[in-house]
Amino acid sequence: MSIALTRLRATDREANWPAVCYLPAMLNRRRAISVTAAALLLLSTGAVLAADGVKIQEVEDKGVKGLKASFVIEQPRAVVFDTLNDLDGFKKLFPNVLEVKVVRTDGDTRDVFFKVDAVLSDAQYTLRRKASRGKVADTISWNRLSGDANVIRGSWILVDGKKPGTTKVTYRSFVDVSAFVPTGTVRDIAVGKVHEMVDRVRAACKVRAESAGD
Repeated sequence: MSIALTRLRATDREANWPAVCYLPAMLNRRRAISVTAAALLLLSTGAVLAADGVKIQEVEDKGVKGLKASFVIEQPRAVVFDTLNDLDGFKKLFPNVLEVKVVRTDGDTRDVFFKVDAVLSDAQYTLRRKASRGKVADTISWNRLSGDANVIRGSWILVDGKKPGTTKVTYRSFVDVSAFVPTGTVRDIAVGKVHEMVDRVRAACKVRAESAGD
């Protein structure tokens, strides 16, 4: 079942905000939609430096608010790029992804269909992903072509870290579901999930590097 993120009943959209806040059923649904949007924000997935070295901040692009996360992976840039660009391993890297299917390839650009577990229901969308290697930086970017949500776009930007054999990663994600929910709630949930995502990416890069060394 594909979640219709923008399909809220007219009576819900037009409801008075204070009145809605006192309806438990609406609160539960809005919470569920918030979690859904947060899940999409990670796929897609304030400046705070946590103990794991992950710096997260709120950013805005073309009127859409999102998240930016910066962190270091103790692996070479090529290993990190190959890990993040490996669609066959995407479901292990992002557990809420139920299905990944490349529908079109044109050079370094791939149109990819995703089906994800977005808590309230399954969400389906197609993203155009472009992966490019560069002398100074490697980039993987994506942008929504069709499906649920109005906006899903973001990027991974990889540069060599200060320490040889390490990579500085910058992750940006912007999602607009046009749902009747406080955007602050969506971002708060997503921020809490960023650290989990970083842990998985670091672990996957380590496994790839060790496998290549065997």
